[in-house]
Amino acid sequence: MNEGLNLEKKTITLEGWYSSPEKKSVDEKVANKIKQFPEGKIRDMLLQRTSVGKRIRPFLLYAMNNGKIDAETLSSIGSAIELTHQASLIFDDTIDEHYVREGCRESIHALFGNRVEGAGIADHLAEYFLSLNEQSIYELELPDAKKMQIMRQLTEMKQQMVTAQLADKLILEKPQQTSWTQWCLAQSYKKTSGLMAFPFIITGIVQDLNPEERAKFKECGSALGQIYQLYDDLEDIRVGIQAGPISLSYPLAILLDNIQGLGADEQTLLRKITEQRKVLPLDVEKVNKIFHDNIDTINEKIKQETERLTALISLPQGIQGKEEIEKIIKSANNESYWAYKVPRKTN
Repeated sequence: MNEGLNLEKKTITLEGWYSSPEKKSVDEKVANKIKQFPEGKIRDMLLQRTSVGKRIRPFLLYAMNNGKIDAETLSSIGSAIELTHQASLIFDDTIDEHYVREGCRESIHALFGNRVEGAGIADHLAEYFLSLNEQSIYELELPDAKKMQIMRQLTEMKQQMVTAQLADKLILEKPQQTSWTQWCLAQSYKKTSGLMAFPFIITGIVQDLNPEERAKFKECGSALGQIYQLYDDLEDIRVGIQAGPISLSYPLAILLDNIQGLGADEQTLLRKITEQRKVLPLDVEKVNKIFHDNIDTINEKIKQETERLTALISLPQGIQGKEEIEKIIKSANNESYWAYKVPRKTN
């Protein structure tokens, strides 16, 4: 597939990624796909939806395939991955009833006013993003057999996204013999781990790795996704739990696994928010106090889990990108990372 193409290896680092021509190419391809939408107001809304982002998953794709796959194919695959990620964010905002993302953009369902109607429209637009992803994959300059392998993996990932979203909202029932932390990692985190694993899975396909190496790649990506979500959950505690639907975060799972060590009132409150799947306004301060009173235990447990997952991230011999992956792990454990915003373009 790369015969006659320029495979010059460029230096692509996490530090230089955000201002790189490679990221700009991914951004442009995402925007060009969205511009297919026939109605101007919604088209502009979707373009705004994708105007801010670190594009970590496309970066991973570049880091592992730099000089091995031509730049045009990398950019096209990277944009397809990003479209799936953006679809997941719309679904996530809708089910979590988030009205603002990253402190500056109204969520898609909020822009349509009525919550029920807006949620339905948002879900349809998320599906539209997924269709653009599929279109991008079909248009790749890859052998049909490889495109079908990618599509099969995409289908599996979409199924994981659905079940993970339901487990995250405590709608799927946890088996009694499974701990809350085990359930969180195995079910609630499947969306983030599946999305993060996708660049690794595609790398295994396009580089013709053997089944054992592909399985190892998937494990690396899943572990990185779980680490990423652990730090995201920790950042939620730093910001503070708000009133509204509650997700099964790892910090909450830690408290539920050790609920007998808490006071009677704390036990009652945690059981209530878990059963009702929401935090009432009158309970916000009490819930945040429980988390903050147990922050040392939570930090230690997350540190232990992160170390265990980091040990799983060992790329097969000859595959580049390990150093950049390690940078992502370190940078994600930093408040400034989650506050990062890509500057808006001005015309």
